[in-house]
Amino acid sequence: MNIRVHTGFIALLCLCVAALPWSVHTAMGYDGEPRGQSAPRTSLAGAIGDFIWYDANANGVEDIGEPGIANVTVNLYLDDGNGVFDPPADLLAASTVTSANGGYLFAGLAPGVYFVAVSDLHGVLIGMQRVIGMQSQPNPAAAIYLGQGEVNKDADFAYVLSPAANRAVVGDVIWHDADGDGFQQPGEPGIADLEVCATPAGDAAVCTVTDSVGVYRLELAAGVYAVAAGSPLSGLVATTATPLTVSVTAGRQELNADFGYRAITNTLGEIGNLVFLDANQDGIFDAGDAPLPGVSVDLIHDENSDGMWDAGEPVIATATTRAALDGAGGNYRFTGVPAGAYLVHVSDLIGILLDFHASPLGSPGADGHAQADPLPVNLAGGQSYLAADFGFYPSGSAGTSVIGDQLWIDVDGDGRFDPGAGDFGQPGVVLALLEGEDILAYATTGADGGYAFLGVPAGVYAVQVYDDFGVLTSLHSTPPGPMPGANDNNQTQPYTVTVPAAGLDLTADFGYAGRGAILGTVYYDWNQDGMQQPTEAGAPGIRVDLYADADRDGQRDSDASLAFTLTDSQGNYIFADQLPGNYVVIESGNGLVSSAPGGRPVRLIVRGAIGLSKGNDFGDLLYVRLSGRAWLDVNVNGAPDPGEIGNVSGLPIAVAGVDAARRSISLALTTDHQGAFLAEDLLPGVYTVAAPRLHGSFILTTPSSHVITLTTTLTENLGLNFGYQSPTGTAVQQFEVVATDGQVVLTWATLAGRAASFHVWRADNRKGIGEMRLTSQPIAETTAGVYRFVDATALPGQSYWYWLADALTGARCGPAELADRQGSKVFFPTLINH
Repeated sequence: MNIRVHTGFIALLCLCVAALPWSVHTAMGYDGEPRGQSAPRTSLAGAIGDFIWYDANANGVEDIGEPGIANVTVNLYLDDGNGVFDPPADLLAASTVTSANGGYLFAGLAPGVYFVAVSDLHGVLIGMQRVIGMQSQPNPAAAIYLGQGEVNKDADFAYVLSPAANRAVVGDVIWHDADGDGFQQPGEPGIADLEVCATPAGDAAVCTVTDSVGVYRLELAAGVYAVAAGSPLSGLVATTATPLTVSVTAGRQELNADFGYRAITNTLGEIGNLVFLDANQDGIFDAGDAPLPGVSVDLIHDENSDGMWDAGEPVIATATTRAALDGAGGNYRFTGVPAGAYLVHVSDLIGILLDFHASPLGSPGADGHAQADPLPVNLAGGQSYLAADFGFYPSGSAGTSVIGDQLWIDVDGDGRFDPGAGDFGQPGVVLALLEGEDILAYATTGADGGYAFLGVPAGVYAVQVYDDFGVLTSLHSTPPGPMPGANDNNQTQPYTVTVPAAGLDLTADFGYAGRGAILGTVYYDWNQDGMQQPTEAGAPGIRVDLYADADRDGQRDSDASLAFTLTDSQGNYIFADQLPGNYVVIESGNGLVSSAPGGRPVRLIVRGAIGLSKGNDFGDLLYVRLSGRAWLDVNVNGAPDPGEIGNVSGLPIAVAGVDAARRSISLALTTDHQGAFLAEDLLPGVYTVAAPRLHGSFILTTPSSHVITLTTTLTENLGLNFGYQSPTGTAVQQFEVVATDGQVVLTWATLAGRAASFHVWRADNRKGIGEMRLTSQPIAETTAGVYRFVDATALPGQSYWYWLADALTGARCGPAELADRQGSKVFFPTLINH
């Protein structure tokens, strides 16, 4: 990589580019010296800016998510020639306030030596401490030597509210969430002068009020607090959780206690909507004109309704124009705006318009016509005012182009800049402009993540993120956007840009994000309320798979999982170090009935270096079962013995108990043809299974009940048997079924005892479903104790099961199975039972 040094200019660092014959935004090196001096843009004026921020970790670096500070007064002084800051000898050249995002810019400056000093005329910074670091300057900043047309955007200042010992800071914004998405869009104003309180359990609340942009900060002792707006908001409904439980650790800055509110009825309005390139300089947006992206616009509360921007009147929101027109034909908008008097001002914090002139004014109040700046707007409740339009055209004297314009935190990792998804611009990141392998210039992103290389001659260039200050440490570039080369899409680096003379290419956009964790719990949701109760334990050892869901349809993209894990002893699982984006988690618990059999869609949002998607839980059920058999206990010993396979059918079985959902269970079962009973789809619990002591002529030979406990590990008990004796019964000695000569022949014999007669039953399944009785009259013995029956209706190739039923008692034996018609014989020594 080469560093190109241009004749006539001095490189201030051995690794830094010297001044170019056209202007760039400069970046500061690690030693505080400029990374690159900009040189004249022909005869154009220069500029100085650009950011004041809340430095939560007090390290002097513009870290991810650290917000700008609005409405801070900043003064610009012209040095009297001695290089020392000594007003009033140094002339006050200009004064401004920071926009809602903390940015500011002094434009239209002649060459000279300047000082920037934070005066904070309106006391915004009261109670805060100044931080000096790699990106935060002393106050006043060191002398800035500004050449003709040069732009210096390194006059940044950091402040923080440092808590006292054993205390912490909690904040940070309450806003009008017009679209109800839970994210504050750049054009959604905060709610000013609203009381917000943090209430510890059993103690008095600590309260404050929000400032002009809805920001609040509370200094609290360590503990757990319920944070919420202190009074009801008439006509508004919360779009975020409220109250919010915040656990405060001493020394910490907890700045995520944010609250959004939307209007229940149409009481909030909107103001917008167009900043445009006025190619024919007629002050009207017409054929040949185009929307201008990357331009910041401020909304100011005109507190005295005089149509003038008076001292102390605050900026309440800052929006940045987009490249494409929206459905209303605009490219910026302020939404959720209460009725009142406002001013709309083009602040252009990036400096996109430094080489442009304002268009001639069109018709006042006409949509698509260039308006005066600032533009007074008296907004009625629920009104949509979309005629706040401003036109600009290139100066024409330079013949050079602009390249930019944004680096953002891509919280959902989709490669597109989408504020509605929570994406936000990131200040303080250094980018380089290259021609071939030569670094021509550096730029640093401003308050909304915007940057610009100005005064670029026609040619082919590349833009690369360098991040000298380590702002993006632990972050990575997200995947390229779905429309490479289009605005608001993450571009592959280095990104090649070709510009003509006097061109504008603001597609050099770059998205970055950290990594996060996806976690959840698999638990037994016995009461099926979708929430884990204290009595509902986690399910250990359950496999959970993670799948990609790139198209965001809530379904896995393929059957190939990205990773899998097993739940721990408490049922918890975690997938660590994942890229932001959309996923599906699917559990595959053995025997579990999942509450989400198709999986749970997961959206991992990473707003900083580390993110978290939690609550991806599965509240499942686990069913248990119990069963047993009632058999003829021939030897009356209370235990099933080999050969004792006689069944007691039609026996009532009572099941009672309390299950894991604390419900009382009462079931009435009946034994089937095989003497069996089964209760399934039960939850774990303690159950009593009981049989009657007498059933017809049968007498119980075993205990009349079993008390069992079924759990998540002991899920079945299939041995709940009951024995009976039949003093008047007839025992079958053998039961044979054979196929011979195209017929099925059944033979059986009885043990010594009373004479008996039998009916024959047949079914095509072992359970006797759809059984039919084959005999119209009982079959009597052919010889002493020997019986025979021929089934002439059996069909070839079919399998059959047969039962014998005592014609007197109804007691059955069987089944005996005929598996085929090839002469095989099935022998079942069995006993008639009831």
